[in-house]
Amino acid sequence: MSNRDEEPKLVFVYHNERGFSRAKPQNVYNCRCGIVSGMIGATGIIAMFASALLIAIADGLIKKTSASGTLLSVVLNPWMVLILVLYFIQILLAAYVFIHKGELAVYGNIFIVFYSILMVLIGIIAFGEHLSLWQGIGIVLALAGAVLINSGL
Repeated sequence: MSNRDEEPKLVFVYHNERGFSRAKPQNVYNCRCGIVSGMIGATGIIAMFASALLIAIADGLIKKTSASGTLLSVVLNPWMVLILVLYFIQILLAAYVFIHKGELAVYGNIFIVFYSILMVLIGIIAFGEHLSLWQGIGIVLALAGAVLINSGL
């Protein structure tokens, strides 16, 4: 059997404390390819959602405090302390995900999907903004993408 007739193989390269290593080649047809350095479990997804929720709330508060009209008044607004605390907690949640082997690209994609949906909801509920049909379809597709990113298929 020549090389062309063999089934394609995936070789995962990962980083450990000694440098880069190659994992055992895996048959592409029998491989459930997912997040190479480990699936993010339910706790990781919850941490990503909480992270996006905190930032969405903080950004909603920034919009609310911006109604005063000047940058100085926004910076000196007492709500700014809460906004900074929310951002700091989000940093801790992101660190939690990365400590548990979450990948930056996956975290970023899932965070953005959750954040986008939450911002739309905050805009509609808190600020009376409207959502078009196409924007609604986009949200559904974004959710489906987030599921696929972490599905391991």
